[in-house]
Order: sequence, then structure tokens, then C-alpha cells
Amino acid sequence: MLQSIHDNAKGWIAYFIVILISVPFALWGIQEYIGGGGKNIVAVVNGQDIELQQVQNEVSQQRQRIVSMFGKIPPGFDEKRLRQSALENLINQTLLSQHASEQGYRASADEVLNLIRSIPQFQKDGQFDPEIYKQVLKAQGRSAAAFEQQLRESLTMDQFRDAIAETAFLPKNEMQHYQSLAKQKRDIEIYTLKLAEILDNIQVTDEMVEKEYQAHPELFQTDEQVKVAYIELNEADISQSIEVTDKLLQDYYDENSDLYRSKAQFKMSHIKVALSESQNDDQARQKAEALYTELASGTRRFEDIAAVTDDDTLLVELGESIGFLQKGSMDPLIEDAVFSAQPGDILKPLKTPTGYEIIQVLERVDAYQKSFAEAKPDLEKDYRRKKVAEHYEDKLEQLRTTAFENDGSLQVSAAAIGAEIKTSDFFSRKGGAGLTANPKVVSAAFSPEVLTQGINSPLIELSDSQAVVLRLDAHKAPEQKPLAEVRDSIVERLKRKQGQKQLKEKADALLAAVKKSAGWSGLGDAANQVKKVTDLTREGQSGVPVYVVRHVFQLSPPEAGKPRFTQVASPQGDYSIIALTAVKKGDTALDDATIAQYSTYIGNREQAAALKALREQADIEIYRERLESE
Repeated sequence: MLQSIHDNAKGWIAYFIVILISVPFALWGIQEYIGGGGKNIVAVVNGQDIELQQVQNEVSQQRQRIVSMFGKIPPGFDEKRLRQSALENLINQTLLSQHASEQGYRASADEVLNLIRSIPQFQKDGQFDPEIYKQVLKAQGRSAAAFEQQLRESLTMDQFRDAIAETAFLPKNEMQHYQSLAKQKRDIEIYTLKLAEILDNIQVTDEMVEKEYQAHPELFQTDEQVKVAYIELNEADISQSIEVTDKLLQDYYDENSDLYRSKAQFKMSHIKVALSESQNDDQARQKAEALYTELASGTRRFEDIAAVTDDDTLLVELGESIGFLQKGSMDPLIEDAVFSAQPGDILKPLKTPTGYEIIQVLERVDAYQKSFAEAKPDLEKDYRRKKVAEHYEDKLEQLRTTAFENDGSLQVSAAAIGAEIKTSDFFSRKGGAGLTANPKVVSAAFSPEVLTQGINSPLIELSDSQAVVLRLDAHKAPEQKPLAEVRDSIVERLKRKQGQKQLKEKADALLAAVKKSAGWSGLGDAANQVKKVTDLTREGQSGVPVYVVRHVFQLSPPEAGKPRFTQVASPQGDYSIIALTAVKKGDTALDDATIAQYSTYIGNREQAAALKALREQADIEIYRERLESE
């Protein structure tokens, strides 16, 4: 039934159905808005809501981090998994934020401001640019107040985490004990039976090959493959079609001239005499006036005060460390005073809401409007970028709509956006080359809608600047390969199977023999092939496989000077008989770096324990059906 609706709900029929559905939703939904219920809540943590939009934002950030690490989204990182991870992160952040607030942790306005100034995305030529700051936030659809509140919460949580980490403690004797285990060394002797050495002696008959071929046909099949037709939309192609003329650029310049105007800048050194519980307004003013007198008379310099001050109520920042500041980034009272003075002037203490400021004006640069000619290189880039984005969004929506409404073909969509229909080579579920290497494309190509129902895929957004719609062009079902084609692999498979069985039986017998003789004499003449390894560490040693190292350090020490014998199989099918002959205690010496490493480890453990305790005590309600229904 649902498929029938999908197949027929196109064009005016679709719009008619939408109108019918919209009427009851409109009448019912208004009550939700009157009652303030428009939010889609996916979890409540101690009475604090977590909305679906927050989860979607977190998913987007996680996706960006994964792509930056791996270059693409690896298999296994599906949307459902990302959403669950994002929700867990938000719950943890909410719990930490609530507890930090309860305990009185709070980042100051200066800390938030300094963090914003340090973010490279908000800088121009290495200096904080308020205009860029506004543009970036606007592009992300965020307000400065909301962003700064987010940073304040993040810094506050960092204070809380740091408090836990800095109070974490591990006694020195425990560090030494762990250090001794970590640096422990072991002596072993090892004898290895090689599978490759017996494979040539194993005989496989045609009858055995035929039986294996008939018994396991699923092992000898070709990969299922598809070929797809697709329409690709990307900003790079659109950019080449954008017409750019001097007239268009002049009009764009006239409409956006503020973007090509450099704001006035200034550089200053300043001393802030802060109000605090230990220093009232009168005391702060007197201290500021005394400092000003010394600075104005030349008996002291800003650099001198910065070098020697240990007064918690004084904040000294030198111009060279602050750099140039743009007009509009500071308190207007301070900026008015700076631009009323001359470079070199030391201003009398200025009263601010948080204390008194003593300022030395070092440099000033007036605002400057670039001419059309000066701005032209940037103008063309900005204009083209703006038009490409507009065209891309328009065509993206056209492609999405037409591909759905005409899902039996790509012709209408191609004509609507002026694109050509391309065809891929055959590829399997493992992916192919180029576009078909993308997991999203592979997933869509092998989806039931495309593979079995024969309709267009939904719009697949591969990135912020590239999207594709595809449909099945050809399909190759898996089929059993001819025996002649797979005979060699079957022979190899049977040889390995028989060889591993023989090798295991031989290894069991030899292990029993060396245990009985309490030495390698049980090997007979092969005893001279035993390899001795001394001072083996947990990090391994050249010539000793990792699986051997791991197994050796799981063994109990030998007793009464007698070797402890065991055996272990390699991933390649070899068998090794091992004698653990000695266990040597590791060095317990601790240097500063090692102590710091252990402290960090314990700090992380303490933070994890604190978070676990908060979760156990919290009232958390999760609406997973709302999370998974989107």
C-alpha cells in the first residue's frame, strides 16, 4: 500500500494530499505553539531538555572531526551510530555543566574574550578581526551571545575537569609497582613448526577438490555488481558557468562596500586595577592614580610593572603581546579615549564597571576604504562564491524535487538543472573507483529502492558542495565461478586445512614430550633449532612476533627454576612451543615525565569515575523513538 502511494503521489496528486494532511495538522499544531510545545525533545537530564537540533549539530561536528581524521566516513559510522554517540556526549556535557555550576565554577568574561581572540578563524593577518567574527557566526546561523555562552560553559567545564585532574593522586610506591610491571623483562626459548614447510608434501586429489567445490558453493562465487546512471551536481562545475563582468563587480562593490573597508586599529599597553572583595572602588582608584603618576613621570614603565607585579588585582598587558585591536572590539569608553589621544600618550585612569584602566597609546591606524580597483581581486572571488552558492542551492532543490517526482528516470532532472547523465563502471558492495568509492553512493546503489524497485535514489549529499542522484543501469547477480577458475584456490585451501590439522597434532605431541623431559631433549635432534630470546619486553623485540609477546606476558613465572612450557598458534597457521625461563623485575626509577604520565592517567580515571557517579545519581529520560524517527 505504501509503495502504491509512493508510486502515484506525484505532481498535483501529491500537492492535493499534502493540503489534506496539512489542515488537521494546522488546527492541531497551533495548540502546540500556543502552549510552547514546538520543541522536539529527545532527552531530559535533571529537568533540562536536550533538543533534536542540538543532537543534529553535534552529529555534524562529529562527522567533520571524523572526515578530518580519515578523509571520509569509514564503514560502521552510520547515521544511527553517530546520533547515539552525539546524544551520549550531550548528556555528559549537560551533567558536567550542571555540577560545575552547582559547585560555583564559572569562566570570567576576560577568559571568554581571550579565547575568542585566539581562534584562528576569527583572525586576519594573525590578529582578531571583529568583522570576520560577526561574518563567521552569521554564516553559521549563530548569535554572538549564544556562541559566547557556549564558550563560557566549555571553559567552566574545563575548570571542573582540571580541578579533578589536579587533585588526582597515586602513591609513589604504587607508581613504582606499576613501573616495575611495565618494565618487566622475560627470557624465553622458542621452537616453531612452520606450516609452509609441510604444504608441498600434502596430496590433494581431484575427488577432494570436487567434493569441496560442491559442499561450499557460497565460497566460490563472483561478487554481486551494479552499474549506475547518475547526475552529479557540484560547485566546481557551477563556478565555471558564472559570468563575471566589471559592471556586475561594480554593482556588487557598491552594495557591499563595507566589506572592503578596513576598520581603524590601535595598539596599546594597559594596566587594569580590578575591583575585588579585597579592594573596593576607593582603594582601586588610589592605586591606579599612584601607578599613573609613576608612569607619567617616567620613573616606571609598563614593562617594569609587568615583570615584577605579584598583585592579584593588577592585570598588565603589553602592546606587543596583545597586537593590533580593531575599533569596535573594546569598551567604547576606552576606544574614545584612545582615538582622542596621540601615540605615546599615557592616559589618566579611566573608570570602568570592573575597575580602573591606565592606558598607553602605542600606534593608531585610521580606517581605510579600498577603491574598486584595489578590491577587484577579492571582489571577483567573493562575487563568484556568492553566486555559486546561490545557484548550487537552487539546483540542489530542483534535483531533489524532480528526481523524486519523476523517479522512473533521470531525464527530467538532468534537463531541469542542465546536467548530463553519466554512467559508472561495474562495482561491488566493496566499492569501486572515483565516485563509486564513496560509502554513501555504494549504500544507495545497493539499497532495495534502487536495486530491486528500480527507482531513483534520494538526493545524496556527499559534501557541502557536491551531491548526486543515481539509479540502477545494470545488475550482475552473484554466480558460482567455474571449477577450473577456482581449482587452485581450493587446492590451497584443502592443503592448509590438512596441514594445520597435522601441525596441531605434532605440536601437541612435542609439547607433551618437552614437559615430560622438563627440557628440550624431548625434541630429539630438533633441539638445536630452539631460539633463545633474552630481556624480552612488553613492547616486543625484533624477530619475535606480537602474538608470541602477548602470550608470554600472560604466563605465570616459572617455579623452582623449571621452565614453564606452552604453545601458541600464529594467524598464519604456524605453531610455536615456548619455554618461559626467567622473569626479571623492571626498573622502578621514576622521572618527572613518567610521574606526569601516571598522574594524567589517574586524573582521566577520576574524571571518568566522577562522570559515572553523576550519571548514576541523575534523573535521565531518553526518547529514542524521537531520535531515530528523524
